[in-house]
Amino acid sequence: MGSPKLLLPYKNESLISQVIQQVKYSDLDNFIIVINAKVEGLLQEVQNHRVDHFVLHEESHLGMASSIKKGLAKIPDYVAGVMFLLGDQPGMTSGEINRVLAGYKEKKNVPILQATYLGKPGHPVLFDRTIMPLLYEIEGDIGAKNILRQYKEKMKYIEMEKEPIPDIDTIEDYRSVMEKEGTHESVNRSTRYESRR
Repeated sequence: MGSPKLLLPYKNESLISQVIQQVKYSDLDNFIIVINAKVEGLLQEVQNHRVDHFVLHEESHLGMASSIKKGLAKIPDYVAGVMFLLGDQPGMTSGEINRVLAGYKEKKNVPILQATYLGKPGHPVLFDRTIMPLLYEIEGDIGAKNILRQYKEKMKYIEMEKEPIPDIDTIEDYRSVMEKEGTHESVNRSTRYESRR
């Protein structure tokens, strides 16, 4: 049995722990973590950070859209907008989060803001509350890509002026990230992991 990818080691902690720490360092008012309930050890890892708001998702196999909707269901009515982050992007920092958030505060009446990396769209993505009803209509594992295409001419992009932050989808991705971080010696060729989030 391989290790769940979000629990793989990264900078003396796990991938998901690194993301949680950066979110906590950011200027976001609050955050909700959607957890795959079937991944052993993931809930405990999240609870180690004293996270107040999380959702156990029993049907993560239905795709990213189902996770998004699970999280949205816990959003209070007074929230002006929501930002989405990925648990498998440990290279994400509070800096990127804060730049998109600042852009949202500066640019009034913008439905969506998205980070770009040397012109390539990526995360974080922030949706104004007026877009949230559309997020309940998405299906499958492509997330909100159709909404982003629909609002391409109305949304704003916030350039991060750096290389794209990689997702860790395969063990090769993980090795590549660790090597760039200078920790390739800790990645054994026999390392296995489960891609379930």
